[in-house]
Amino acid sequence: MDTIFSEDSLRELIKNAMGKAKIKKELEEVSVEYNVEEQDEETWYDRLVKILLEYSEDLKDDGVEYSRLDEIKLGLNKILQNLEIPIKILITFIIPLIICKIMK
Repeated sequence: MDTIFSEDSLRELIKNAMGKAKIKKELEEVSVEYNVEEQDEETWYDRLVKILLEYSEDLKDDGVEYSRLDEIKLGLNKILQNLEIPIKILITFIIPLIICKIMK
């Protein structure tokens, strides 16, 4: 989070992460199928920012003025918080069960 200084850096960070996760091909297929990148329509990034801004509402402090980038970061934090519990469950319970099954 500390390396995100602008929406452009956020956009690049997301693009790099998607490339590393090998999602790029699937994203291109969806983009072609739904004409996601047409100029008259919202881009995937615009929709992502809209979702992040909605998530940020839960973490905003009353009376505090936030920049758009700070709101986006709050939304990312909310998503990470939501992912933390399933990941802990996966690591704590599911992976050991799979290992036990394999070892038998």
